[in-house]
Amino acid sequence: MTRGMLDNSDLADINQKLPELETLWRKVNAFDPEMFSIRFPHESTIPIAGVCFQDASDSLTGARHAVHEYYAHGRWYRERRNPPLEITAIFFERYYLDDAALRLYSGGERIAKAIIAMLEISESALKPFRRSRTSEQSILAKYLSNTSIAPETVSTAVLSLGRSAEWHATIEYRNRWVHDQPPRVKGFGISYSRKKRWKSTTPGNAVLAVGGGDEPEYSIDQIAGFITSALDGFTSTLRACVDHYIEILKERGITLGQNGSLQTDLW
Repeated sequence: MTRGMLDNSDLADINQKLPELETLWRKVNAFDPEMFSIRFPHESTIPIAGVCFQDASDSLTGARHAVHEYYAHGRWYRERRNPPLEITAIFFERYYLDDAALRLYSGGERIAKAIIAMLEISESALKPFRRSRTSEQSILAKYLSNTSIAPETVSTAVLSLGRSAEWHATIEYRNRWVHDQPPRVKGFGISYSRKKRWKSTTPGNAVLAVGGGDEPEYSIDQIAGFITSALDGFTSTLRACVDHYIEILKERGITLGQNGSLQTDLW
């Protein structure tokens, strides 16, 4: 089943709820690691950062599209379809919010790789912060909070995102979705958590309560609340880091035109 077409006023209203990315796209799409490499020593990782930023931008673009479809499916199946289909609306809304959460997590990993390459942070410098951590973004955040290597704009943007309650909620939601039972969402009828159904009463005795299932953990609006906020926070962080990367390029004689085109005297 696919949703119907929304009119221009619906689409314009949805678009206002989403971050504007065109300016960012123009910047990252101009990053050329081969051309940049001419201006840096052969061992430098700074040109690699441009590729990582493009990867992070791809994650952001996908997450934005997923949130767009969350809004669009909800509006279609609740407000534009006759008769409305509430459970279908919730199914598609959750589907696209799940997708956005996965892409935001991947974007966090990619932007961490970009910053490590941009600032030329060595593996030996990161090693002490890898203990008991596997996520590159959490490793980098711990490193930045304990050092002063990063410019204030980059450090502030990264650590602010990492401290965001909505970002933490999104990452926790994603982690459970991947590694455990996906959180139960209100509106799908009876659902069950993964637990034993017998409940102990007195030693050696237990009762089995049947019927009703287990309480949902989230409403769809709650999930949308933290994921859409995380999308905005990630967008701001990526913009700040990309702008600092462009300043590094300028120091090497590489600039971007107003339309995002690459301008350099390399040749």
